[in-house]
Amino acid sequence: MKYRKLSTAFIAASLVAVSTASMASGSFGARGGSGIQNPYNYGKIIFHKKINCNGCSLAMDSVDKKSAMNIVDKVKNNATEIQELSHRERKAVAFYLNKRFDI
Repeated sequence: MKYRKLSTAFIAASLVAVSTASMASGSFGARGGSGIQNPYNYGKIIFHKKINCNGCSLAMDSVDKKSAMNIVDKVKNNATEIQELSHRERKAVAFYLNKRFDI
């Protein structure tokens, strides 16, 4: 009987630990939906793959609110550095940066 109580307690504790760890990882919020169709997630992917990557024209070591505002301005004005982005990608990047840096 003691073994059964101990194993039940261990299983319950393990489930709580695993579910807490999975919710804490990453920077995506649970309320906004998930996947690439979410504008925040899509904008984040495009930003890191096409704007702030090694070899990209706007690559930088760290992004702060001021540099994010500068990038959003370039996105809105369709500057030459972001000409390769589609209209959907530009909107998603602007959405991501506005949410991420509270612009």
